[in-house]
Amino acid sequence: MRDGRICLGEEDTAIELSPLRRPKFYGMTTSDGVLYDQIARLHGTDVLAKTVVQTCIRYAESDRCRFCTIEESLRGSATVAAKTPAQLGGQVPCGGVVLRCPSLGLLGAEFEDGVVGCLRV
Repeated sequence: MRDGRICLGEEDTAIELSPLRRPKFYGMTTSDGVLYDQIARLHGTDVLAKTVVQTCIRYAESDRCRFCTIEESLRGSATVAAKTPAQLGGQVPCGGVVLRCPSLGLLGAEFEDGVVGCLRV
């Protein structure tokens, strides 16, 4: 990165990038002691994403979706294995006010019985 633009080696890609500050709610905890950033993550400035269950029967390298890293955040302790309904439905506080995002993504993987994680909870 150079002057707020992404570079590939010496080549300027003309793509501008502005880093976002770490959201204040990432360091806060729920009433049961779970960090909010282990439940939900901001993607950009206006999308809040929550992965319901962090495991998938198709995570073997030969089966997984090419973009998928669902179990890596679990291995790195960046999330909890399964979110509770209370955690998923909870408000995300941000500096004393509730964070409001126009978009919320609930993500889920597939279980042995074919049920997707979002439906299991």
